[in-house]
Amino acid sequence: MSKSLVALMLSCTLLSYGGLPIGIESISVVYAEEDETPVSDSDDTPYNESDDTPNKAERLVNPIVSKDITEFLFKIIDILLVFAIPIIVLFIMYAGYLFVTARGDEGQISTAKSALTWAVIGGVIVLGAKLIFEIIKGTVAAL
Repeated sequence: MSKSLVALMLSCTLLSYGGLPIGIESISVVYAEEDETPVSDSDDTPYNESDDTPNKAERLVNPIVSKDITEFLFKIIDILLVFAIPIIVLFIMYAGYLFVTARGDEGQISTAKSALTWAVIGGVIVLGAKLIFEIIKGTVAAL
């Protein structure tokens, strides 16, 4: 019963949350200009015979474009929030499940209260991560 309930809670949370709005641009491969010098005199293949690499230089474009470390950390916090919010909801739902299944037992009710308290505290910390980061950044800048 509990495994099916956990699976139901997880699927409902993930389905209700929707997509992942993390702001990452699409990754594309950028080719540099072709090298004008031939690889060999007799062969006009686009590959170098010695190491089988293309003549065009390939590189990946950074999807998280940041000007400084603080902007980069803000983007990392945004990405982590996308994954943390459903986990917070799951823990609150789990605490509710513990309350329902307690059936008046004081030991189980105290366990459920503790689970709900820690889920809310963790949620406040996770949701306040940007505020905490701003406070730390302001304190470091003041030094």
